[in-house]
Amino acid sequence: MTIYLPTVEQLKIQARALQKNLAPEQVLSYAQSLEITAHRYGFKNWNVIAAKAPNSFDVKTITIGCVVAGQYLGQTFTGTVKTITTYGTQGHFKISLVLTEPLDVVKFDSFSSFRHRINGTVDARAISPQRTSDGTPHLILSCIKSTCPENLGWETCCV
Repeated sequence: MTIYLPTVEQLKIQARALQKNLAPEQVLSYAQSLEITAHRYGFKNWNVIAAKAPNSFDVKTITIGCVVAGQYLGQTFTGTVKTITTYGTQGHFKISLVLTEPLDVVKFDSFSSFRHRINGTVDARAISPQRTSDGTPHLILSCIKSTCPENLGWETCCV
């Protein structure tokens, strides 16, 4: 049985998100967050998972109707691919996703803006070339539901 793993880059993004999303009184180094990320996938340490994880994600495996998971503006989501088309000459794809649950894309406590659909552009690694002011990609597709092994579970596999 093949166990799905996100790419090394996507694992690093997950580790950074873990590090950032802790309460202010909790301090976690980047190295510690990498180790925790490896343990979440059942590996002994970061070096082992980094050696086993693929170096790139092939967006060409995504088709209309696929259930995918990822991050949009730093928020984790799951959704269904409504459209995906090639865009330009540099290997980019325009993608439209219908979200499983509405996603609040505003980080302010006093204001909310919920999205039910996401439209974006991703490269062949399923990462948006557009970035937020802190350098985080707007859209990252990290998992296709059909690639998750049943014993690992969708939520664990595609976090």
